[in-house]
Amino acid sequence: MNKKNISHYKILEKIGEGGMGVVYKAEDTKLRRTVALKFLPAELTRDEEAKERFVQEAQAAAAIDHPNICIIYEINESEGKTFISMAYIKGQSLKEKIASGPVELEEVLDIAIHTAEGLKEAHENGIVHRDIKPANIMLTKKGQVKIMDFGLADAYATFGFYHWWPFEEARSKSKEFALKGLEVDDTVGETHGAYASYLAWSEYRWAEAENEFEKAIELSPSDVEARHMYAHLLECSGRFDEAIAEMGMALELEPLSIILNHCMGNILFFSGDNKGSIDMFQKTIEMDPSFPIQYFWLGRVYLHIGELQKAIEIFEKGTKFPAVNAIVSGGLGLAYALAGRDEDAKKILDQLEKLSKEKYVDAYPFAYIYMGLRDKDKAFEYLEKCFEVGDMYLLYLPIDPIFKELHDDPRFEALLKKMGL
Repeated sequence: MNKKNISHYKILEKIGEGGMGVVYKAEDTKLRRTVALKFLPAELTRDEEAKERFVQEAQAAAAIDHPNICIIYEINESEGKTFISMAYIKGQSLKEKIASGPVELEEVLDIAIHTAEGLKEAHENGIVHRDIKPANIMLTKKGQVKIMDFGLADAYATFGFYHWWPFEEARSKSKEFALKGLEVDDTVGETHGAYASYLAWSEYRWAEAENEFEKAIELSPSDVEARHMYAHLLECSGRFDEAIAEMGMALELEPLSIILNHCMGNILFFSGDNKGSIDMFQKTIEMDPSFPIQYFWLGRVYLHIGELQKAIEIFEKGTKFPAVNAIVSGGLGLAYALAGRDEDAKKILDQLEKLSKEKYVDAYPFAYIYMGLRDKDKAFEYLEKCFEVGDMYLLYLPIDPIFKELHDDPRFEALLKKMGL
């Protein structure tokens, strides 16, 4: 940041930077206290719906007063930049502490108990963290536990899962981040994991991506994100047993992660374990009923086993949440079409088309609905659009039962070939 002052804060130094923002140590010149300012990427708050949801989550989190939760002082904007002011914590993250060597059992129990107490307070106030992990747990110099990023984790999950950031931009950003990291230090596992994700999801260079994931995990065995994304690579390659094992190891590291539990359900579904996937999706809904994407996948399972009405009810419930994304609507349109309600399916197509003129909308849900309407030509048209922008959902194409009818079409084989599959 070029300026040393923003609003009533004096910037002192940069203390952190990542894909989801930059953190500065700063002085609150009004109250004469040291704070941490987290500036969010413009991409995260450019969409008014996403921004409104983020602000609501941050405001709710700011109302929590508990000794084991980092205090959020305010969320504000200055010169078009959205930032959060929070307590400045002197100490280290639990992730750093674990990496420094063995932790005594008594201290482990103390950290676990105080973390649980903070989460309990949040849950009683209707707030779910969704991304609790060692990196988000700070330990002060006196050993006090502080849970970080309440109100932010939901926005991050929303940002990734709902694809409010166009894929072209995401691809460019991920490449820039990964290559810069490798130039600085190629012995950092997380950087190899980021580069592997770029190679797989943006370039379709599967063998190279797998090598990078394996290197990332070798350098950093506790890198949950690398194991998570590697499991998806294995899943999309049809190597389901390996994918389940890899995601299982990620869940051992972060058993409370809604995203990881959700993704395990996803893998179980494509592997043919319908009961197992239903159990996992229902579990994630119990963990947080307001996370819409899980309704899409649960509805998909019920579609697959022929329970159309049940699927429609689940999709309809998912579309009622404020942060709904196009993919959930696509699932509902697909279900309507398969149930013979073609006009209702076409209405959703119209709604998505209008929405795409206002904001970024994935092409994949259009392909879903056209499959239900038995229009293979239009389905291929939108699948090609997915390829053009690097839509990650396209990676499910060879294993998704919805597109099984396309397997004998030469266009299907040609598309897979372009994807390196």
